[in-house]
Amino acid sequence: MAYNINPSKRVIKYLRKLKNRQLKEKFTDAIYGTIANDPYVGNEKRGDLSSYFAYGFKYDRVDYRIAYTINDDNEIVIVVLAGSHEKFYEQLKRIVNR
Repeated sequence: MAYNINPSKRVIKYLRKLKNRQLKEKFTDAIYGTIANDPYVGNEKRGDLSSYFAYGFKYDRVDYRIAYTINDDNEIVIVVLAGSHEKFYEQLKRIVNR
């Protein structure tokens, strides 16, 4: 059973700005295919990011990440952040600490 996906405005804007169609498809397949069908596929974070999961993939020798939380009661996955691995967790911590 697939979970519903609720992307943040930040993620929608990031995906809209991507010019590389293949990379955009990789992100949408990862979010709406892989994560929606099995949200626990990502790595559960620890410490101050303990309620978040991160799913990663590689495209054109660059690592990319998708950060999300899971609401099992309503079967919703909230996608908080998507982007390249470089400074990804710093951005995620800034979002969390708001």
